[in-house]
Amino acid sequence: FYYFQEESLNSGTFYYSLPYLSKILKDLNLDAEINYIGREAQETANGCVKDHKSEVKKLKDDLAKSLNH
Repeated sequence: FYYFQEESLNSGTFYYSLPYLSKILKDLNLDAEINYIGREAQETANGCVKDHKSEVKKLKDDLAKSLNH
């Protein structure tokens, strides 16, 4: 199971959602690991459009790599 968010790890809802997602997977009898894909903790936007586009491309590339495994 992949959890994808553009916000950084400590700014988004990953840690809030994790126990709920774990329970749902358990209730469905799915023995699946929850993998986070997104910005690392405490990375902030710098206001540069070029950098933002580059960061979003990296996130999409990371997602694509994960889905292809």
